[in-house]
Amino acid sequence: KNGFTLCCLNQTAWSDFRNVMSKFLPCLLGVGVNHTNLIVDSIVGSYLPEGELTLLHHAYRFLNVPLSAFAITASVTLLPYFSSVAIYAKKRLHFYLLEVAKVITWAALPTAFFIGWHSKNLFSMLFASYASPEQISMAATLLVMLVAGLPFLCLNRSLTKIFYSLGDTVTPTIVVGITTTLKIFGNIFSVFVYGGVYGIILTTLLGALLHTPIMLWLLIKNH
Repeated sequence: KNGFTLCCLNQTAWSDFRNVMSKFLPCLLGVGVNHTNLIVDSIVGSYLPEGELTLLHHAYRFLNVPLSAFAITASVTLLPYFSSVAIYAKKRLHFYLLEVAKVITWAALPTAFFIGWHSKNLFSMLFASYASPEQISMAATLLVMLVAGLPFLCLNRSLTKIFYSLGDTVTPTIVVGITTTLKIFGNIFSVFVYGGVYGIILTTLLGALLHTPIMLWLLIKNH
């Protein structure tokens, strides 16, 4: 009725399929790199003193709340719009990137200050029954350190979607691979040499801070 039919794949269909897979596989690899980083973090973190890995996981979980609300939602929503702009007005993407950066900054900074200010009260309310005051203070400090990098973590996701809208799925994957590799070595150094659980958080922040200028530079250079 609507013109849909089933038929054997011809040369054009196979060519389109290869084109789609050439764009999809780097995205899949990038997600795999992120999950590999989480696995390595858990393995390396298992050598931390008792209880510190749990505090680290709780801090990351609380960070995911604003990250999901701002970064993931905004980037997924804006990807179709970025893609349409890239087709008919590619040069306007820099303007929309600036606007996205403004919105992320205005939303993420107050949220980061709010979470950081109330972090100790938050952990005291949730874990007072089985966590010591020292552990609650450590968890609050870890969360404060993490939310300090919230604007960069949010902006990195939007930058990735701009690359995707331009048909470039390889560059973000390469950048993620480089920064993740550096984070893994930094985490190993923190746990076994110097820094401990605070070093792991610091490595995460440095990875996010390094990720942003590299992505911006490659976006300007290649597109």
